[in-house]
Amino acid sequence: MMRALAGRLLALGIVLSASIAHADGAGDAKPHLAKAKAHFDLQEYADAEKELKEAYRLDPKPDVLYAIAQAQRMGGECKKAIVSYKTYLRGNPPAAQRKLAEDNITTCEAILAKPPDKPDGRPDKPPDKSIEPPDKPDRPPDKPDRPPDKPDKPDKPTVERVEIGTPWYRDLVAHGFVIGGAAAIAGGIVLAKSGQRTIDSIDDARFYDDFAARSGKAGGAKTKRTLGIIGAGVGAAAIGVGIIIYKVRSPSVVERPVKTATRKRARWIAIVPDGISIGGEL
Repeated sequence: MMRALAGRLLALGIVLSASIAHADGAGDAKPHLAKAKAHFDLQEYADAEKELKEAYRLDPKPDVLYAIAQAQRMGGECKKAIVSYKTYLRGNPPAAQRKLAEDNITTCEAILAKPPDKPDGRPDKPPDKSIEPPDKPDRPPDKPDRPPDKPDKPDKPTVERVEIGTPWYRDLVAHGFVIGGAAAIAGGIVLAKSGQRTIDSIDDARFYDDFAARSGKAGGAKTKRTLGIIGAGVGAAAIGVGIIIYKVRSPSVVERPVKTATRKRARWIAIVPDGISIGGEL
């Protein structure tokens, strides 16, 4: 933010310096323009606005009127700035300069439409109520006449609970979606910020030469910003898919019948005096 503010002050200083240099035939306007430049260097926007208005009365040039609007906007006076921008537009400036002024009007209108922050209205925490100890019983409870019956032995379970699925830290497919999505979001943010910085530098230009030099980059900057936003959205969707895969394939507990052990039976054969005897278990 400090870098953007320094760029705005430098650009406005160029406008004011150029206005001072081109104030031929309007010698009384030069001191006001010089004072306005000094006030801008000190971020005293209200004082700069006063000096610019005096200079405009003596020498009504379009760039001074645009500088008045910029001083009002940077000083937090968006309502005044909108009026000054519209007055500047009535002078039929070139298309590039018209677009910048209209964009600044849109910015001020968005700031004015934003509702003010509400104060914190949380109620105070009520004091804790003291808890009274329960009354002691008058006498101990009666002892039972006979011991309680022993509980029946529980039946052997017929089902068992087993865990199936893939732990999240071993799910390579979900890892791929999440890591790829995070990379796409990071790249999209970098690309969008790069485009936005170029657009901001165009919006903050105050001299006609700067307008013409920077306006040609507006289309490419907007394309970069759009591609960055799309990339970040695709990355967020990929992360969402990865999270869904984590949940779908995460381990879960299911019940299945218990396999009962069967006893193996064996026959024996013996020769006895009366014949052959077969039977028995081992």
